[in-house]
Amino acid sequence: MVDNQSKDVRSFFSSLLIGEIKQTFDVSYLTNEFIANALEEEAIANSHISRNTLPESLKLEHSRFYTYTNIPEFAAVKPLRTTVVDIPASGIFIHSDTPVYLILYTISGKGKVTFKEQTISLGTNEGTIINCQNYHKYFATSEDAWRTIMIRATGEMVSHIYKQMMQESYFKFSFFDSGHFRSLLRELLYPAAEGANAISMNAIFTVTELLCEIGLEIDKKRRKQHVVPRYIKEIQHYIEQHYQQNITLDFLSQQFNFSKYHLSREFKKYIGQPPIDYLIEHRIQIAKELLVTTKLSIDEISQEIGIANASHFFYLFNKKEHTSPSKFRNTLPKIMDSK
Repeated sequence: MVDNQSKDVRSFFSSLLIGEIKQTFDVSYLTNEFIANALEEEAIANSHISRNTLPESLKLEHSRFYTYTNIPEFAAVKPLRTTVVDIPASGIFIHSDTPVYLILYTISGKGKVTFKEQTISLGTNEGTIINCQNYHKYFATSEDAWRTIMIRATGEMVSHIYKQMMQESYFKFSFFDSGHFRSLLRELLYPAAEGANAISMNAIFTVTELLCEIGLEIDKKRRKQHVVPRYIKEIQHYIEQHYQQNITLDFLSQQFNFSKYHLSREFKKYIGQPPIDYLIEHRIQIAKELLVTTKLSIDEISQEIGIANASHFFYLFNKKEHTSPSKFRNTLPKIMDSK
């Protein structure tokens, strides 16, 4: 028996299908029967959704629901739906009466999430996990809309990762070297499996792996924070903030008053690579972000990241990524491209 609140939710999604609220998304996948099955799920049926939370400027580029005939006993997470959303500057509010979590990941643009007394700023390749029982707001802070992937899920695993993030005050995760993470997101959006139950079962495994990646990233941050000396963190932060400048080992040695041999040895000991290698890697990660989110030319990106010689940038990029910048840009799926 579906209560009145569930009927309101069903009515809302029906209105999406018949065009009462003009959005763009994969209509072929969202059949009436499939939505009806999804809405029978208790977590969705009890979710608090109102028309006021979804302004007309909000665009749903892609949406996929999951239904289950049988859920394996070992499943520690239950994905409910995955959606690609362009969040406007005017923002949206989301709240749920049941313990549902939202895994949010930024494809392009920038935005903020506010809940309780916290504000989380997110850019490309950054994400967070939100407990939807807390009233929270999302709004874009970039000129263009903030394009995100939202994965709505329940289960002990996502609850554990969320609590771990809150306890450690790591309110966001980042995957700048995000090839594997993005491939998992693509699998959610465009699954190889066929049939509603097979797709939903595949989503369990994929979201479980996503959460493992997030958990490992949080653990890596925690270990670095507890172990790395303060002066090494300061050097690391300086490189990340001034990567566009002409930074050399001699310059860092003078800037931080250490011999360049000591500085290079200690930096590698704690960070895993010498400071100049770290600088190059950071520049390449920024370049990858610009290739994904902008239409800047290769020469312009080279200048933007502090490498004056475009041929040298091409060499460094190919050495690190085993492909050229232009091929890297052209092989990205459309859903990951900026508008």
